[in-house]
Formats: sequence, C-alpha cells, structure tokens
Amino acid sequence: QTVASIRRAQTLLLGMAAPDGLVSPGGPTLRALMPTTPPMTLPAVPGYPDDVIAAARDARRQWQVPASVSLAQWALESGHGAHMPLGSNNPFGIKARAGEPSVTSRTREVNAQGQEYYIEAPFRKFDSVA
Repeated sequence: QTVASIRRAQTLLLGMAAPDGLVSPGGPTLRALMPTTPPMTLPAVPGYPDDVIAAARDARRQWQVPASVSLAQWALESGHGAHMPLGSNNPFGIKARAGEPSVTSRTREVNAQGQEYYIEAPFRKFDSVA
C-alpha cells in the first residue's frame, strides 16, 4: 500500500510518467523533493487535503522527509483521513503520554498471541496536521 501511495504521489504531485514507487538516494523522486531544489508548488490533489499537502511540503523543508513519503504514510496510516481520531489532527495514531493534550477514541489492539481486542485510548491531540 505504501508503494502504491508513493506511485500515486509521484504521478499526481511530481508529474512522473513512469512512477516507480521508490524514494531512493539520488533517485528522481528524492532529487525532486529535496530542499536543495527550487521550491515546488504542490497542487491540490483529489484524496489529499490541502493541509496534509502543506504539512508534507513543510516536513520536506524542515526534516528532509520526501513529501511523497509523508503523503503515502498519511494515506496508509489514516485511511486517507477516515481513521483519524476526531478532533485530534493526528493521522498517524500517536498515543498520548500523561499530561499531553489528548482525545479519547476506540482503537483496535492486538496482544502478543495475535488476538484482537478494542479499548478506549488517549490519542495525542495536535493544533494542526502540520
């Protein structure tokens, strides 16, 4: 799913005719997304909200995380935003530690024996997706 999401981002955001789903050192995707390249304009893309695209662009600038990787991870982790705890701005399902802002949400867990169960858990609440 991650490779498919990277391919989609390569096609839609970078205009690659033959997306390979790779973000390799020295490869075309990484070269296009590294901060040494001129700033790129990321268009609105169906399935990717503007705030998520902006956060991916900011992560590229600040942390050198390719935007395609952030977008692919967002799509995979949150089911394109459908599984994000309400009011959390937390698409990656980060659990809250004691004293951190949080929202409580029902979540599926898996124990060491592979058995699934559901609990109410505190998820970290952020001011924005960025």
